[in-house]
Amino acid sequence: MVTVYRHLLESRSAKSIAIGGTSTGGGLSLASVHKFRDLGLELPGAIYAGTPWADLTKTGDSLFTNEGLDRVLVTYDGLLKGAALLYADGHDLKDPLISPVYGDFEGFPPTYLITGTRDMFLSDTARTHRKLRAAGVVADLHVYEGVGHADYLILVDSPESKDMFQEVGAFFKKHLE
Repeated sequence: MVTVYRHLLESRSAKSIAIGGTSTGGGLSLASVHKFRDLGLELPGAIYAGTPWADLTKTGDSLFTNEGLDRVLVTYDGLLKGAALLYADGHDLKDPLISPVYGDFEGFPPTYLITGTRDMFLSDTARTHRKLRAAGVVADLHVYEGVGHADYLILVDSPESKDMFQEVGAFFKKHLE
């Protein structure tokens, strides 16, 4: 990813580039910006973090309260836990490059976060939002009622999906050069 990012920097200002993803991709986007900053690279102009898996530990309240309500993730135990341990490969799950919510968000670009009230990663998203705001970062948090993990992308004809794409577009238009 860093090689691709460096290539993009050669052709344009990073402030005109956004980085983002949903679920694991949202967490990877946040972790990547931590790494870019640590390497002294120019940061992207904005981040889209859709229901980011920002904490691979079983810590967030919504992992418990939304277990069984989230029709996509369903439970942490099993697939999520196995994926977290496999991805970490013996490293500390609280390493910010693995669980970005544990990092320092000082100097991060404006960030758009989205989740739903039935999303097991609701707590990850809310905690990331609070850390961004505490670091003085412009961060918009959008929470959709009755929406599970990434339903706004899965149900593309839903009002939430249409709203999300309009909101993200406006956010990028406002924050990218």
